[in-house]
Amino acid sequence: TEPGPTIGIALEDFPKDNPQSKSDDRKTGTVLTFIDIGERNLAEVVKEQKKTIEELKSTLQDVMMRVGQLEAKTAGVGEALWLGKAEK
Repeated sequence: TEPGPTIGIALEDFPKDNPQSKSDDRKTGTVLTFIDIGERNLAEVVKEQKKTIEELKSTLQDVMMRVGQLEAKTAGVGEALWLGKAEK
């Protein structure tokens, strides 16, 4: 999406091989369109959402790395505690 006024949204594709076309330079035809005159500047919203997603991905990677480190450090500790073999 780009900033600027929106006239409507095409609800179907423009036919590429339209028998109504008069020449190669100019194409004519019909496209079903939903008309809703208004401003639809979603570019900034999309940009902010992408930034948030990237931040969350980074945080998730950090958390997963830390969990892996903790799992490596505590490998076998739970079993040792269960069997009463933990160091005192």
